[in-house]
Amino acid sequence: MKTRRSLHILMLCARHNAFDGRVFYLEARALRDAGHQVTIIAPKKADEPDDFTHEGIRVVTFRKLRSRLPRKLHTLYQLCRLAVSLPADVFHAHEVDAALLAGAYAKRRLARAGHAVRLVFDVHEVWPYFYAAWTECALFQRAIVHGVIEYENWMLRRHVDAVITAHELEKHVYLWHNPWLSVRHVLTAPEFDDPPPPERTGPIRVIGHEGFFTLNRGMDVLLNAFEWLARENRDLTLLTAGDFLLDSDRHWFDAWARRTGLRDRVHLSGWVNRPELTGYLDRMDIGVAGVRADDHSARIWPANKLMNYASRAVPAVASAAMPYVRQRVEEPGIGVVSEFSASDLYETLRSLIADPESTRAMGRRAQEFARREWNWERAHEQLLRLYDDLAVPTLRPRRTMKLQG
Repeated sequence: MKTRRSLHILMLCARHNAFDGRVFYLEARALRDAGHQVTIIAPKKADEPDDFTHEGIRVVTFRKLRSRLPRKLHTLYQLCRLAVSLPADVFHAHEVDAALLAGAYAKRRLARAGHAVRLVFDVHEVWPYFYAAWTECALFQRAIVHGVIEYENWMLRRHVDAVITAHELEKHVYLWHNPWLSVRHVLTAPEFDDPPPPERTGPIRVIGHEGFFTLNRGMDVLLNAFEWLARENRDLTLLTAGDFLLDSDRHWFDAWARRTGLRDRVHLSGWVNRPELTGYLDRMDIGVAGVRADDHSARIWPANKLMNYASRAVPAVASAAMPYVRQRVEEPGIGVVSEFSASDLYETLRSLIADPESTRAMGRRAQEFARREWNWERAHEQLLRLYDDLAVPTLRPRRTMKLQG
């Protein structure tokens, strides 16, 4: 087996907190277990100390400002300052903006001082379309998409040594634009070392939602569908495994609860760390993966929600009837697809509730599929192989040759 050299790895986060499921519980711990020394620089969450160690991983935090432009500049400054001052062989940037910029800046500055550092770009989101969602103007959206793609290519051509993608489609996009770089697909995949999921029997009683409970991800669609279902099923409840993202989400939910009188039928969890997630999934009979049919969401595959539901034999409803989602959910029989509307979601959930045996059989098929295709053991090996790739010098592109007639 290949012997891996121990590296000082500095993870840079501008948006994600240190205990984000992918950042800490999957990647950082896997790299620690492989013999590397891992430090995470991330925004402070609540009253975390400035510098502490958890499970053998050092965490250095900074406080983000509230106002938009000063916050962005201050975040970039903090990441640059800390990246230069802390020992590192590899900068592992988790976002395309401040984290990647800080990694490139620190890499270049340290190179001038004679210390070579490698830069890994970890792509959590489909960044060109993520930023394009800031405007409703189609012309501006296309300009933003192309602008971000060109910015990414500029960074990859000059500074980045390897790319990790969280989504299947993104791997091929980055390889198409940057075939000289190592690009590996590392799923935010479930682990299967927990006890097996409980044997679910009897009627369907709990509809679940994993992840941020937010209007941007279809909270309104799910709640309005649940309102109709709750009138027909007196014992039915909705269980969330994730917090509100914005104050506006909480206010919308409060108004919905006052209007419907169903507050006591919705169990809100607040923030859930990855090790606590299994307990919530095991209480669910059906999971809902709200995916809007927009340019960004359509490219996020496989969705974390679907993988997590499947890992605990929870049949899922993917509420976006896009061809790619339909192929990946319905054809292997691991879930059902509904249009992204309250009425369609209501009808889909109603049919699943009416036939619990078939619904639970679907969940068992989903778990078998997830164990085979979405297992962290496979993703974990891709992560370690990418770090092995860093031992090979990075190729940089040359001018395209001209064919002579």
